Amino acid sequence: MKVRAASADMAHVRSPALSGALVAFAAFVGVFATTPGQTVGVSSFIDPIAADVGVSRDNVLVLYSIGTFLGILTAPAFGRLVDRVGPRALIAPVVVGLGCACGFASVVWNAWSLGLEFVLLRATAIAGLSLISTQMVNLWFDRLRGRILALTMLGTALTLLVNAVNTALVLDHVRAMAAAGIGRSQAIGVLGAMTTTQALATLASGVLVDRFGARPVGLLGLATLAASVLSVMWAPAVGGGLLYAVLLGAMIGLLQVSHSSGLAECFGIAHLGSIKGTTFVVGVSGAALGPLALLWSPTAAYSIYLGLTVVGALLGVASLRYGRRAVPVT
Repeated sequence: MKVRAASADMAHVRSPALSGALVAFAAFVGVFATTPGQTVGVSSFIDPIAADVGVSRDNVLVLYSIGTFLGILTAPAFGRLVDRVGPRALIAPVVVGLGCACGFASVVWNAWSLGLEFVLLRATAIAGLSLISTQMVNLWFDRLRGRILALTMLGTALTLLVNAVNTALVLDHVRAMAAAGIGRSQAIGVLGAMTTTQALATLASGVLVDRFGARPVGLLGLATLAASVLSVMWAPAVGGGLLYAVLLGAMIGLLQVSHSSGLAECFGIAHLGSIKGTTFVVGVSGAALGPLALLWSPTAAYSIYLGLTVVGALLGVASLRYGRRAVPVT
């Protein structure tokens, strides 16, 4: 019954090709619209936010982590609703909710209200709109799911995957570049190279997922993640920060598509909304904790991130021996 309900939005279409294109475009726009709630939508404004609200930069990072964790706790509920009523019925109310969250940002006045703002943004943008948009693709497409999902995730070229390591790296981008002697304006400009690379990597990884499956592409993404951490540790100023930005963008594109496609590849679509809701909580809980290590020591934090990446890669390699339906790499 849940499969039938979740697929109700996709039934009774006159032109499958045209409807498929509309689904892909709608998902693209939906994921792109999550930008205000994505880490890249916040990272460039950490210092101005701190100055405007009257709190320290470290406190903003703590509030962002808390808001991320509390906001993502709504993901399982969104997942169950997607399984029950389908994505189309949820798009409008979630978009309205995200708009209200963005509006509330204009009246934030202290630390408590800033924390609430982060909760609202993460809940509506990540737990809500991002989950619903990618689920539309998983419900509609099968044979070319990886390629179409790649087009959807292209909308996140100005947005970024929220997990412990890349969330922390993006939040720390401006500070890390400044420590390497790169000015704030140039550091923010380099983000353009990162998002461009992410877009290209996203398209390429969609084709690779269709050809080789999600897990090998996920392992490639983890290798790129390790390279980006090593780059910011040892040579952040190479090319004015361009090398680090390119590696970071490539990693995000690879991991976004491999993770989203991998869930459908391994578990099917019958209960995929609920499964994605649960994995969102797990993944974004890591994103909430990741930036906290920066408060202790950026150097120590990067070492921790590199260690976590190696552990993830080892688990991914181990999963290859269990065949096509093994748990995907995130």
